[in-house]
Amino acid sequence: MKNDEIEEGTWKKTENQIPTIPRPDPPPSQNKDFISNTEKTFQVKDKKSINDDEMLFSKKYLLGELARWSINQSPFYVPENLEIVLRQVSDLLPTYEFNTDGYKFIKKNEFHKWFFNIITQIPEVIKWNEPKNGNKTLFVFCSRYDRPKPEDDIVDLSALVNNVKLQLIKDCYE
Repeated sequence: MKNDEIEEGTWKKTENQIPTIPRPDPPPSQNKDFISNTEKTFQVKDKKSINDDEMLFSKKYLLGELARWSINQSPFYVPENLEIVLRQVSDLLPTYEFNTDGYKFIKKNEFHKWFFNIITQIPEVIKWNEPKNGNKTLFVFCSRYDRPKPEDDIVDLSALVNNVKLQLIKDCYE
Protein backbone atom coordinates (compact mmCIF):
# COMPACT_ATOMS: atom_id res chain seq x y z
CA MET A 1 0.00 0.00 0.00
CA LYS A 2 1.22 3.45 -0.96
CA ASN A 3 1.58 6.08 1.71
CA ASP A 4 -1.10 8.35 0.16
CA GLU A 5 -3.81 5.62 0.36
CA ILE A 6 -5.68 4.95 3.58
CA GLU A 7 -7.76 1.81 3.86
CA GLU A 8 -10.97 2.30 5.83
CA GLY A 9 -13.65 -0.39 6.03
CA THR A 10 -14.65 -1.68 2.59
CA TRP A 11 -13.51 1.30 0.58
CA LYS A 12 -10.23 3.00 -0.09
CA LYS A 13 -9.64 6.69 0.19
CA THR A 14 -6.83 8.49 -1.53
CA GLU A 15 -5.95 12.11 -1.16
CA ASN A 16 -6.98 12.87 -4.74
CA GLN A 17 -10.28 10.95 -4.76
CA ILE A 18 -13.67 11.33 -3.20
CA PRO A 19 -14.48 8.17 -1.23
CA THR A 20 -17.16 5.93 -2.66
CA ILE A 21 -19.33 3.74 -0.52
CA PRO A 22 -21.08 0.75 -2.06
CA ARG A 23 -24.81 1.42 -2.28
CA PRO A 24 -27.48 -1.24 -1.82
CA ASP A 25 -29.29 -2.52 -4.89
CA PRO A 26 -32.38 -0.51 -5.85
CA PRO A 27 -35.72 -2.04 -4.87
CA PRO A 28 -37.31 -4.28 -7.48
CA SER A 29 -39.69 -2.53 -9.83
CA GLN A 30 -43.35 -2.63 -8.99
CA ASN A 31 -45.74 -4.97 -10.68
CA LYS A 32 -47.47 -3.38 -13.69
CA ASP A 33 -50.86 -4.06 -12.07
CA PHE A 34 -50.01 -1.49 -9.39
CA ILE A 35 -50.19 2.27 -9.75
CA SER A 36 -48.18 4.43 -7.40
CA ASN A 37 -49.70 7.51 -5.85
CA THR A 38 -47.69 9.88 -3.66
CA GLU A 39 -49.17 8.57 -0.42
CA LYS A 40 -50.37 5.07 -1.16
CA THR A 41 -50.05 2.26 -3.65
CA PHE A 42 -53.20 0.49 -4.64
CA GLN A 43 -54.06 -2.29 -6.99
CA VAL A 44 -56.35 -1.50 -9.86
CA LYS A 45 -59.31 -3.84 -9.47
CA ASP A 46 -59.79 -4.53 -13.16
CA LYS A 47 -56.06 -5.21 -13.65
CA LYS A 48 -55.88 -2.30 -16.06
CA SER A 49 -52.67 -0.33 -16.20
CA ILE A 50 -52.25 3.18 -17.53
CA ASN A 51 -51.46 3.43 -21.22
CA ASP A 52 -49.63 6.39 -22.71
CA ASP A 53 -52.88 7.84 -23.99
CA GLU A 54 -54.74 7.56 -20.66
CA MET A 55 -54.65 9.46 -17.41
CA LEU A 56 -55.78 8.65 -13.88
CA PHE A 57 -57.05 11.12 -11.29
CA SER A 58 -59.34 11.37 -8.29
CA LYS A 59 -62.33 13.66 -7.85
CA LYS A 60 -60.63 15.43 -4.94
CA TYR A 61 -57.43 16.05 -6.90
CA LEU A 62 -59.39 17.29 -9.93
CA LEU A 63 -61.23 19.84 -7.78
CA GLY A 64 -57.94 20.91 -6.19
CA GLU A 65 -56.34 21.54 -9.55
CA LEU A 66 -59.42 23.42 -10.74
CA ALA A 67 -59.15 25.71 -7.70
CA ARG A 68 -55.40 26.13 -8.18
CA TRP A 69 -55.57 27.08 -11.84
CA SER A 70 -58.66 29.25 -11.36
CA ILE A 71 -56.74 31.29 -8.83
CA ASN A 72 -53.59 31.40 -10.99
CA GLN A 73 -55.46 32.59 -14.07
CA SER A 74 -57.80 35.01 -12.35
CA PRO A 75 -57.02 38.73 -12.66
CA PHE A 76 -58.12 39.05 -9.02
CA TYR A 77 -56.66 37.26 -6.01
CA VAL A 78 -59.52 34.78 -5.88
CA PRO A 79 -62.16 34.33 -8.58
CA GLU A 80 -65.66 35.33 -7.59
CA ASN A 81 -67.77 32.48 -6.12
CA LEU A 82 -64.93 29.93 -6.25
CA GLU A 83 -66.38 27.86 -3.41
CA ILE A 84 -69.77 27.72 -5.11
CA VAL A 85 -68.13 26.64 -8.37
CA LEU A 86 -66.20 23.85 -6.65
CA ARG A 87 -69.34 22.56 -4.95
CA GLN A 88 -71.30 22.61 -8.21
CA VAL A 89 -68.52 20.88 -10.16
CA SER A 90 -68.36 18.24 -7.43
CA ASP A 91 -72.12 17.70 -7.76
CA LEU A 92 -71.92 17.55 -11.56
CA LEU A 93 -69.12 14.97 -11.65
CA PRO A 94 -70.83 11.64 -12.26
CA THR A 95 -69.87 9.32 -9.41
CA TYR A 96 -70.53 6.21 -11.50
CA GLU A 97 -67.57 7.11 -13.73
CA PHE A 98 -65.14 6.86 -10.79
CA ASN A 99 -64.08 3.37 -9.64
CA THR A 100 -64.54 2.09 -6.09
CA ASP A 101 -61.24 3.67 -5.02
CA GLY A 102 -62.49 7.06 -6.24
CA TYR A 103 -60.28 7.27 -9.34
CA LYS A 104 -61.16 7.75 -12.99
CA PHE A 105 -59.43 6.58 -16.13
CA ILE A 106 -59.94 8.77 -19.18
CA LYS A 107 -58.16 9.18 -22.49
CA LYS A 108 -56.09 12.34 -22.65
CA ASN A 109 -57.73 13.54 -25.84
CA GLU A 110 -61.23 13.10 -24.33
CA PHE A 111 -60.56 14.95 -21.06
CA HIS A 112 -60.79 18.47 -22.49
CA LYS A 113 -64.24 17.96 -24.01
CA TRP A 114 -65.52 16.03 -20.95
CA PHE A 115 -64.39 18.59 -18.35
CA PHE A 116 -65.16 21.65 -20.49
CA ASN A 117 -68.76 20.44 -20.86
CA ILE A 118 -69.01 20.05 -17.08
CA ILE A 119 -67.68 23.47 -16.09
CA THR A 120 -69.58 25.39 -18.76
CA GLN A 121 -72.87 24.22 -17.21
CA ILE A 122 -72.16 26.49 -14.24
CA PRO A 123 -73.27 30.13 -14.63
CA GLU A 124 -70.61 31.39 -12.18
CA VAL A 125 -67.86 29.92 -14.39
CA ILE A 126 -69.35 31.57 -17.48
CA LYS A 127 -69.15 34.90 -15.61
CA TRP A 128 -65.39 34.36 -15.15
CA ASN A 129 -65.12 34.41 -18.94
CA GLU A 130 -66.71 37.87 -19.18
CA PRO A 131 -65.13 41.19 -18.17
CA LYS A 132 -66.52 42.59 -14.90
CA ASN A 133 -67.01 46.07 -16.29
CA GLY A 134 -69.40 44.80 -18.99
CA ASN A 135 -67.03 45.70 -21.82
CA LYS A 136 -67.95 43.52 -24.81
CA THR A 137 -65.10 44.52 -27.10
CA LEU A 138 -62.92 41.71 -28.35
CA PHE A 139 -59.62 43.51 -27.79
CA VAL A 140 -58.20 45.51 -24.89
CA PHE A 141 -55.21 47.79 -25.38
CA CYS A 142 -52.12 47.15 -23.31
CA SER A 143 -48.41 47.60 -23.85
CA ARG A 144 -45.29 46.12 -22.45
CA TYR A 145 -45.29 48.83 -19.77
CA ASP A 146 -48.81 48.33 -18.49
CA ARG A 147 -51.26 45.49 -18.06
CA PRO A 148 -54.98 45.37 -18.70
CA LYS A 149 -57.13 46.47 -15.79
CA PRO A 150 -58.44 43.49 -13.81
CA GLU A 151 -61.99 44.55 -14.66
CA ASP A 152 -61.16 44.14 -18.38
CA ASP A 153 -59.44 40.76 -18.00
CA ILE A 154 -61.08 37.33 -18.05
CA VAL A 155 -60.34 33.71 -17.21
CA ASP A 156 -59.96 31.80 -20.47
CA LEU A 157 -61.97 28.63 -19.82
CA SER A 158 -60.30 26.57 -22.53
CA ALA A 159 -56.87 27.45 -21.14
CA LEU A 160 -58.13 26.68 -17.63
CA VAL A 161 -59.23 23.18 -18.67
CA ASN A 162 -55.97 22.65 -20.55
CA ASN A 163 -53.85 23.67 -17.54
CA VAL A 164 -55.82 21.33 -15.27
CA LYS A 165 -55.34 18.53 -17.79
CA LEU A 166 -51.59 19.08 -18.12
CA GLN A 167 -51.12 19.17 -14.35
CA LEU A 168 -53.10 15.95 -13.92
CA ILE A 169 -51.03 14.25 -16.64
CA LYS A 170 -47.80 15.44 -15.03
CA ASP A 171 -48.80 14.19 -11.60
CA CYS A 172 -50.21 10.95 -12.99
CA TYR A 173 -46.75 9.77 -14.02
CA GLU A 174 -44.71 11.08 -11.08
